[in-house]
Amino acid sequence: MRIYPAESGSGQSPSVVRSTASGLAHESMAPQSNREVEILLLEDNPADADLFRRSMHGRYRLTVASSGAEALDRLFRRGKYAKEKTPDIIVLDLNVPLLNGFEVLNAIKANSALHAIPVIVYSISERREDVQKAFEFGACAYLLKTSDLQQTAEALASFADFWVQHVTFPGMIRSRRAGSDAASGR
Repeated sequence: MRIYPAESGSGQSPSVVRSTASGLAHESMAPQSNREVEILLLEDNPADADLFRRSMHGRYRLTVASSGAEALDRLFRRGKYAKEKTPDIIVLDLNVPLLNGFEVLNAIKANSALHAIPVIVYSISERREDVQKAFEFGACAYLLKTSDLQQTAEALASFADFWVQHVTFPGMIRSRRAGSDAASGR
């Protein structure tokens, strides 16, 4: 499946192109909100962060934290991060400095203000114990980084398609509700 944005100024919604036995089928996709999806990526490897950024599509704003301590400072709005927005989704690597991914995941899920935020682990570790522990700690998905960059890029594009294009987050519901309330005079 590929998603193609509408031409600027056309007034049309983006369309989805799906392969079928008889060729390609187009479906209209109404945008879910004018608001960007806020993503916090915990990744200490600049090349992996860059691959993540290049593989994304849709309306999103990506913030990269390079250590577990920085991720928690951003999430808890400490120090210079006092004005940070709360992310809609958190993607974290397990092997990062100054608090590893499991410690960050545990802190997120133990906090009443953050525990409902979906957390996806994005790691090179294929160890069964790591995958099991990630889910036990509250991760909602586990994405593998592979040595095949094309395969990883395709997995990240699928991630973006689902989490950025199709998932509605609580802040988006309020945005839509406010718009429909204004339209109905409420």
